[in-house]
Amino acid sequence: MQQNSPLKIVLTLVVFCSVAAGGLSLTYAVTKDQIEAQKRIEEAKAYSLALPAVKTAEGFTPLGDVARAVRAKHKEVTKVLKGEVDGDLKGYVIVVGPRGYGGPVQMAVGLTPDGAITDVAVISSNETMGLGTKALEPAFIRQLAGKTARDPVQIGKDIDAITGATRSSNAVVTGAREAVDVYRDFIRR
Repeated sequence: MQQNSPLKIVLTLVVFCSVAAGGLSLTYAVTKDQIEAQKRIEEAKAYSLALPAVKTAEGFTPLGDVARAVRAKHKEVTKVLKGEVDGDLKGYVIVVGPRGYGGPVQMAVGLTPDGAITDVAVISSNETMGLGTKALEPAFIRQLAGKTARDPVQIGKDIDAITGATRSSNAVVTGAREAVDVYRDFIRR
């Protein structure tokens, strides 16, 4: 019986890896647009959950100039949107991604026209299922409703953390705090 030479094994591995990489690249190219479209749909749903007075994606307008100015001070803020219905201002949505236990917790924070939090909707996260994700549930997030820049919006002061999920709780509260600060510093003028 003939043994495989090291060169033959290496060449076989190179060919196999090249074919696999090509297949993955092709799959990505074919699904990229669908993935992006689905991401936009999920974000639009989060905007409407965060600011329930605006029901459609068309009701949200990005405030690009404000977002650029905000990022100099608030690195986790990725978008600032105005929400309107028939030209009537219903509020704002600040998209922020503070770091939780499992990485960034991307969320949309809705604010009334006078800067009070309406709701928080999680767009994406990698928090630990059953523990860190408790900080992403309505029972925890309800504590943030009505908070403004005048409130502490801080765990231990006006927000109770989830036991065992301190970093996840802090991420959600930090995102909410950043949103009200963005309103105070960049929108309310």
